[in-house]
Formats: sequence, structure tokens, C-alpha cells
Amino acid sequence: MYYVLTRNDCDYCEKAKQLLVDDKVPYSQTDILDDPIIIKLMIVAGLKTVPQIWYENEYIGGYNELREHLGLKD
Repeated sequence: MYYVLTRNDCDYCEKAKQLLVDDKVPYSQTDILDDPIIIKLMIVAGLKTVPQIWYENEYIGGYNELREHLGLKD
């Protein structure tokens, strides 16, 4: 399953989630503004933008990295 850190007003977050929907793969999401601990963890990990995406225990990255991971071309 994919896990997406997202934010409501993020266009790339919506695009990333749509890629997963189009590919018919399950995902769960967490809005970073819903829990201040997540923002602190992102800062400690050096993650500055959303979306941030994982597949199982593998860190994928953001929207562009997800496209590459799914084998999609520009």
C-alpha cells in the first residue's frame, strides 16, 4: 500500500493521488496540517515539500518520483 503525506491546498498532492487512483492501487493519506508532530518529523528528516510518498517501507519521494516509480512517461 502507498502512504502519502499531503496538504489540502497542494496541486501536486492531488495529482499524485490521482495517479494512484488511475493505477487502481490502494493508498492512505495524512494531511500534515492535522498533526504538528508530522511537520516536526518532516523537518528532522529534511523533507521540505509535499507530497511525500512511500510504498510499503520504501521511500519514493514526491510527485515526479511517483510517476517514475509507476513507470509513467512525461
